Amino acid sequence: MIHAAHAPPARLAHLVQSLWIQEEPAVDEPVAPTVLLPVGHAALVFEYGDPFEEVATDGVARRLAPVVIAGPCTRPVRVRALGRTGLVIVPFRPWGAAALFPGAAECAERFVELEALVSAAEVRRVHGEVLEATDEGGRRAAVERFLLARLGRGEIDACVAAAVERIERAEGREPVAAVARHLGVGRRHLARRFAGTLGLGPKAFARIVRFQGALRRARAGEPWAVVAARARYTDQAHLTRECQALSGCTPVELIGEVEERAVGRYFNAADPALRRSTIYL
Repeated sequence: MIHAAHAPPARLAHLVQSLWIQEEPAVDEPVAPTVLLPVGHAALVFEYGDPFEEVATDGVARRLAPVVIAGPCTRPVRVRALGRTGLVIVPFRPWGAAALFPGAAECAERFVELEALVSAAEVRRVHGEVLEATDEGGRRAAVERFLLARLGRGEIDACVAAAVERIERAEGREPVAAVARHLGVGRRHLARRFAGTLGLGPKAFARIVRFQGALRRARAGEPWAVVAARARYTDQAHLTRECQALSGCTPVELIGEVEERAVGRYFNAADPALRRSTIYL
């Protein structure tokens, strides 16, 4: 089993948070879906193990392509391994996907085959290199070369980047109207810029950031009533409703499940300097 996260090359650090390698053996019994919570950014996923499928709330499963952009979501998403897990995952900074893959905002709320944004030949080439690599370093190097070659394909929206950084510093607790005023733009203008970069509006992004901040406090052992107050939820019941909307379960169920699963412990207790925020249940 391998769960390894690496800082990106310096030339990608302004667009990419980290590069993960995840490997797990196949198991005999049926695998329960992994729940992915909203995190406010897209990720690029290369599969080199067995396939994965997305499982809808009604239980219907859809096979995922081997190379996908996982767009930012405002709801929990469930995926399931169909055998041996082998993944290279590239979580972007909120503005990073659009800068490397123009049009990535259209991927919000869904998994999209990378071929929708990049030529099929280019996708086959880099995926082939990932498949042919014999170790973790070789797979990571193939993906890094691919991303480095895409520098300059798009631009960073400075207004969105500044808004993201301000929202994150305030842990999502500053009203969007105040963020827009600070940047000297109108609220609707900021919303249009966000939608064109992330596929989400600034209010939805701030909601996700606030929820993630609340989870970090809860995992550190703060009582739920204190967490709710510090995250500026109206009360603990408000936090519970938000948790159910964004994770599909109650706060107690969410934190308990994270602590019980080795993958959850790994991804949630790792180096905060790499800015990983995905919750694996």
